[in-house]
Amino acid sequence: MNAYENLVVLALRELELVQEGRWDELAQLDDQRHTIVEGLPAVPPPEARQHLLEAERIVSRSIQASALALADTRARLAQLRSRRRKLAAGTAPALNSHA
Repeated sequence: MNAYENLVVLALRELELVQEGRWDELAQLDDQRHTIVEGLPAVPPPEARQHLLEAERIVSRSIQASALALADTRARLAQLRSRRRKLAAGTAPALNSHA
């Protein structure tokens, strides 16, 4: 497997980790990617084109998935802040309330 194929494999692994919310493991992949990229020529050979396009497509999916996860996290934090304010004000319903 050549370095360009390794970038595709790495991109797929990154997408998997993002989709599973395994954020702590992403740093290792970044280190691996950096090592691979350091060994690449400044101008890729023509035969690398397909691998680079595939890696780019997969990374775009990872970025989209990360953005969705971030938006979800922000929404959850906003709900928690709202709940905390209501609790502090004494206006929040009980946690087991079905009303």
